[in-house]
Amino acid sequence: MPRLVGFEVGQGQATDVRGPLEEAADWDEVLIVPDLAGIDRHVIAYQKK
Repeated sequence: MPRLVGFEVGQGQATDVRGPLEEAADWDEVLIVPDLAGIDRHVIAYQKK
């Protein structure tokens, strides 16, 4: 079953949130997505299985 998790984070926090996600589970990809102002604002992780 596919899994998806997403977080909206404060300015400068995206890489701090991405690190534990990459270590905690077998995600296929962990993405940082900027908002319309270009600030890294969302962290999305998904697993295709």
